[in-house]
Amino acid sequence: MVHGFKVLGGFGLVWVVFLIVLSGCGNSAPSTPPTNCSDHIQNQNESDVDCGGPSCGKCISGKACLFGVDCESTNCVEKVCKALSTCTDTLKNQDESDADCGGKICRACINGKACSGNEDCDSKYCSKGICATLPPPASCTDSLKNQDETDLNCGGVKCPKCALGKSCSADADCAGNSTCMEGECATPTSCSDHVKNGKETDTDCGGSSCKKCTVGKACEANTDCFSNQCDKESKKCKGSTGGSCRDLTQNQDESDADCGGSKCQKCQVSKMCKIAEDCQSNYCLEGKCWNAPPKTCLDTVKGGDETDIDCGGAQCGPCKSGKSCRLGSDCATQICASKVCQ
Repeated sequence: MVHGFKVLGGFGLVWVVFLIVLSGCGNSAPSTPPTNCSDHIQNQNESDVDCGGPSCGKCISGKACLFGVDCESTNCVEKVCKALSTCTDTLKNQDESDADCGGKICRACINGKACSGNEDCDSKYCSKGICATLPPPASCTDSLKNQDETDLNCGGVKCPKCALGKSCSADADCAGNSTCMEGECATPTSCSDHVKNGKETDTDCGGSSCKKCTVGKACEANTDCFSNQCDKESKKCKGSTGGSCRDLTQNQDESDADCGGSKCQKCQVSKMCKIAEDCQSNYCLEGKCWNAPPKTCLDTVKGGDETDIDCGGAQCGPCKSGKSCRLGSDCATQICASKVCQ
């Protein structure tokens, strides 16, 4: 065999190698068919038929894409190849605020075109999303509510103060002695000035600040009346007019609704009173029933933590106006200024 191999020489060696390779290939899987980008089928990894992907050519505008590199324009928008945008294609694209204008690339828009900000407009004024003529500078005589005005040409830091009935944010917005009450300039309210003012529904009663009104007084809502009954037609508080201790109305000689006086039960703490006998505690101070103080608060001596003789502090009742105090709670009025009840 050795001599035979030598006889074959180089040619015999090549033939043997070929046979070995051929026998090995007979057991392998068939090779993958070659890539075809012209078979009119979307296959392989094409993004559209015969285009896109890493193997085939670029897709034209209108064909499907996954990435910009799939497109001839390199512009893949919502998985569709699109031509590169310009400022003369009569389309609203790129960052334009209207067709072919606005944004950072195209020219500014004329009046009437859509805008997102002042820089989109020739006029440098974008009003409610539309380019418009720039208005004159704001002033206190332009018949517009602008700047920091609280009402038309009044209020705020720059303009005159507002008249009664005008809108306000603070007392400083209102002219004269008027104050800002619930967003409106109004005359200061007093619930004992015998004048119907402020939010009162009748003289010194009703509204959100003063006491409730008795039967026959004007009202706007049930909450304006002691009886919690405001007649819708007459706009007056209604209830029993004969007088009783159960009509939710302060009548007869009652010191408060249904208590005090000679006929009704005594009033609880915080109810109004005229004399000590109107109160369950038998202690009436400045028209209001209070808890009866201990005996040490009736000894006509300033002791304990009293802020004045027999009043103030944690144990005794509140002090009358003019008496010494440390806190508002020491005073029947709840106002302590310069250590004196006001």
